[in-house]
Amino acid sequence: MFEVLEGRRSCRKFKRERLPVEIIEKLVWAACQAPAGGNMACWEVIVVTDPEVKRKLAKTSLNQEFISEAGVVFVFIGGREFNVACAVENLLLAAHMMGLEGCIVGSFQRDAVREILSIPDEVKVNCIVPVGYPRIEERNPGKRRPVEVMHFERYGVRGIKDETLRAVLEEALLKVKEFNRLLEKFTGEYGENSLEVYRLEEKYAAFVFRPLLWRIRYLLAYLGLRDEANRVSEVLEEYGSGRGKRLRETMDINSREVVEWERKYSKRIFPETIKDIAGRILG
Repeated sequence: MFEVLEGRRSCRKFKRERLPVEIIEKLVWAACQAPAGGNMACWEVIVVTDPEVKRKLAKTSLNQEFISEAGVVFVFIGGREFNVACAVENLLLAAHMMGLEGCIVGSFQRDAVREILSIPDEVKVNCIVPVGYPRIEERNPGKRRPVEVMHFERYGVRGIKDETLRAVLEEALLKVKEFNRLLEKFTGEYGENSLEVYRLEEKYAAFVFRPLLWRIRYLLAYLGLRDEANRVSEVLEEYGSGRGKRLRETMDINSREVVEWERKYSKRIFPETIKDIAGRILG
């Protein structure tokens, strides 16, 4: 079971293969086995396999094309948020065990999705979950260690030490090297301006380097290294506000403005920040 937990990956590159009804039903069955407060789950799910409907859902979700590529798209509606979260996690773990992968999509125009799927106004739209056969092997983006999240007996009693920060910084440096290797490989195979290269740049900027720097900032602040923590905070704030501004203006994650922003931070600003902080702490 621990291997399944560790091996599950969020996938944004799917083979264009439809899933048999039997597999779809097994995935929904897994979602139905999730815990729920009072055993009152109350959520429901719209199962989308029609290519045109998937294309419309992708368009209204910042033009994230992988939604249209997935074999099936689940749209979770109704219920309480924590019950829905448990159900989606069960579904994604089951998908991984069956050789599939998926991704939770939370950035979409809810009113547009409501119209596309004829969802009544009183029914809440929670999230979109595309699932399918992965086109490439997704790598671990890096997850928090138990020591980073644990409080003992009461709030504030932590086990965080200098070694914790050093370990995360070393992990971040390895991710910079990994990105550079993959960037060279993808550029050679697909070309610098290909969608494949941009997806790699976006992944490492938004889902690898940013979370790693968030963790590093937290540890720096906890250990009293305020100057370094403030430096990381500035970089994260600039990235987040700039990315959000460009997405709001274009409503398209593949727009030139967003592509250039992700490229700048994945190739230069985030790696330079990681190396700078690591140089100060690790020596």
